[in-house]
Amino acid sequence: MPAEFERTVARWATHAVEFSPDGVLVVSADGRIVYDNPSVRALAGSEEPLTGRQLEDLVPDDVRGYHGRLRSSYHSSPSQRPMGSGLELSLQRLDGTKVPVEIGLSPFRDDDGDTYVVATVRDVTERRRDAARLATANQQLALLDERERIGRDLHDVVLQRLYGTGLTVQAIGASAGESTRAGLDSVIDEIDRVITEVRTIVF
Repeated sequence: MPAEFERTVARWATHAVEFSPDGVLVVSADGRIVYDNPSVRALAGSEEPLTGRQLEDLVPDDVRGYHGRLRSSYHSSPSQRPMGSGLELSLQRLDGTKVPVEIGLSPFRDDDGDTYVVATVRDVTERRRDAARLATANQQLALLDERERIGRDLHDVVLQRLYGTGLTVQAIGASAGESTRAGLDSVIDEIDRVITEVRTIVF
């Protein structure tokens, strides 16, 4: 490969990393940040470079205590981990607030044999928010479907049985004595009230 083209490729790579919309960190084996691009600084809420800081400064408090062991374990057997691997991850900004993120990892060994990890960090706040909205909408649709099913059951089953019971009571009353018919009339009135209430609920 011609030297001039190699230099051009190097400039492309530098531009791609420096101006990437995703945050990019390069971390040494001991957890020290040796490179950070502007996007990751903005994500962390820092106006100054993060170089020299420990990676754990950006790890949420609730997992910071054992993150060092996870990092050491990864360095002992490094492998590529793509974004969207299904992990629920967060970055803790320097002001203490948390940002949901996806993180891709890629090990890198330099000419001296030292191993680094290139971490690509993507803010997924909007995606998580959209997913929550979609889940809420699906729950509401499921609730509406259930209400419609209940309404159909009330109309097609319960009301029909009430109508049938009312007709049966009327038929019995037609052949009963005066006092019995008076009692049955009150039962029919109650059935009519229940039918009216059920129709109100259904519609």
